[in-house]
Amino acid sequence: MIDFIVYLITNSIIVFILLSYLNDKHIPKYKKKFYILFYILFVIGISIINVFEITLLNLICNLLCFIFIDFIGYKHDTVFDYYRDIIYFFLLIFLDSLAFFIVGLIYQTHEYINIFRTMSASLIVLFLNMILRRYISFTRIENVPIRETIIYLLITVFYIFMIYIMSENYDVLKNKFSKGMILFFIIGQIAIDIMIYYYLNFVGLSYKMEKKVIEANQQLELKRIYYTNLKKSYEENRTIIHDFKNHIQVLENAYKKNKNDADTLKEQLYKVLDINKVKYQTSSEILDIILMDKENESQTKGIEFIFKMEILDISFISEIDMITIFGNLYDNAIEATEQIEKEKYIRTAIYKIGEMLTIRIENSCNNELEYVNKNNIKSTKYGHSGIGLKNINRTIKKYNGIFNILITEGKCIIIISIPIK
Repeated sequence: MIDFIVYLITNSIIVFILLSYLNDKHIPKYKKKFYILFYILFVIGISIINVFEITLLNLICNLLCFIFIDFIGYKHDTVFDYYRDIIYFFLLIFLDSLAFFIVGLIYQTHEYINIFRTMSASLIVLFLNMILRRYISFTRIENVPIRETIIYLLITVFYIFMIYIMSENYDVLKNKFSKGMILFFIIGQIAIDIMIYYYLNFVGLSYKMEKKVIEANQQLELKRIYYTNLKKSYEENRTIIHDFKNHIQVLENAYKKNKNDADTLKEQLYKVLDINKVKYQTSSEILDIILMDKENESQTKGIEFIFKMEILDISFISEIDMITIFGNLYDNAIEATEQIEKEKYIRTAIYKIGEMLTIRIENSCNNELEYVNKNNIKSTKYGHSGIGLKNINRTIKKYNGIFNILITEGKCIIIISIPIK
């Protein structure tokens, strides 16, 4: 009877992990009651099969049930999602085997009943699965900070230690009530650990939402700058339009009297019109805003700002990602170029090579950036750790792109390649 209870508990944890992964990764098709009923049937069915102690049969049944709920219960964007889910399933099975191996090392010289080893292994599986989902699979728990991860590790180690201590005294006890209380305490520890694991999902979601709020505020601030400049430009254009008839009349009179004076006046009029025309039309409104803002900032700091772009549709890159990529790149470029005394410039070229969108940004710099490794750069700014560059790299990877930096002979060259969707 105890063995069956152990199977119920461990299978409850494994199935809970699998279904929580699917809920985080995909959109459910049915109401919550359907998944609760499936969860109960899954746990009971697998626990009954465990009684026969046939490992291969147990694995096959688990896999078939997982594939069934994955196919029937959730919406997927591509066929590749199913393969990724199956890979996750086998990784979890591997973690389960690894956990039992680790626990076997702990209990190798100790007499124990199966429940102590199984409960300790379940704690390890929960922690290892959190690590798996944080660093390999992109779900809500990926945003859990390192600090909370370390705390969870310490709690897991402490619980395993407590279970081990209680297992040493279990055989000594003659009172069934005392033995029952030990088992109840162990099951309670598992329940608390599951609640901590579940809570970390919400911590990850909270941090994710906080990041989105910060990014949204950046987007709103850029748009505010854009519409402020647009309003200013509109007022200037109103003044020009109001006087334009007079300008034309003066120009006609000037041509009649002196052609040279007329040409000079004509050039002045062209300059006024050029200043107030819409300069950037990149197919991305947010990039237009960033370019206007960064060009104005560069001009105030004596930096030559040059931008060239082929006629391309880059709207497949989201506004938030545009801010992350170009906002950080231009901020870094302006800051690096400010420190140069001679030639100050930022040159951007966006063009298409085959089916790849290529972004090339070059600026003058003093060659002080430090490489941590091939793909990571250490910031030379006090109190900074190159987070902006990490965010750029992470964002580009979302689009299966490549991010390269070359720093040589007083210039910094950024080259980004992204497959065009």
